[in-house]
This record gives sequence, C-alpha cells and structure tokens, in this order.
Amino acid sequence: MKLRLYGLFILLGIFLLVPSCGTAKASNSMSPRKIFISTKNDVVHIFMGVENTTKKTTRIVGHGTVHTMRKVKSGTKQTARAVGHGFAHGAHEVGTQTKKTARAMKHDIVQVFRGGKDR
Repeated sequence: MKLRLYGLFILLGIFLLVPSCGTAKASNSMSPRKIFISTKNDVVHIFMGVENTTKKTTRIVGHGTVHTMRKVKSGTKQTARAVGHGFAHGAHEVGTQTKKTARAMKHDIVQVFRGGKDR
C-alpha cells in the first residue's frame, strides 16, 4: 500500500514538472500551434493561436458552445460559422471555387471538415 502511494506521488511530481499546454498566453501574438484550455461550469473552451496579420479569428460564444473559426479570408468571401447550443463546430479552409462547405448540424457530435481542395 505504501509503495502505491509513493508511486502516485512520484508520478504526480513528474506530471507537475512537465510543461503543459495550458500555460500559453491568451493574446493575439501566439503561434498557431499553442492552445489555451479553460474550463467553466463543466464546459471546456479551447482557444487556438490567433494571428493578427492573417485575420485568423478564434471565438467562443456562450451557452456551453465551443465555436471555432480558422483561416477565414475576407477577400475571397470564405466563411466559417458555428451557430447553436451545445455544439462544437469546426471549419477549416473552405474553398470557394470548389463550392465545398463545412457544416455541423447534429447534436452531441464534434464534426470537423478539413480542406476545400479538388481531389
């Protein structure tokens, strides 16, 4: 029993020494690979890297919903929208010439659509 407790404390100590992804700053100067995770009222919100120069946005709008928008280009009329309650919607690089859209319409399902390229 004592060995199990010692092992647990050793693992906990190692875990605390390893840097976690939750230490990223919540600013617009982050690199796209860094993420910041926050929890509030049993809801997990994930903020991904936002760059000012490329007009990338990542937003989270209430009601326990995780809304993400990535690589939305203003000149090409590309949009990535997530509307609804209790949804986690992801849209990534929706192409205008291929007429592909990224949509997630089902309850309790995380749907991520990637790429709008011709195959």
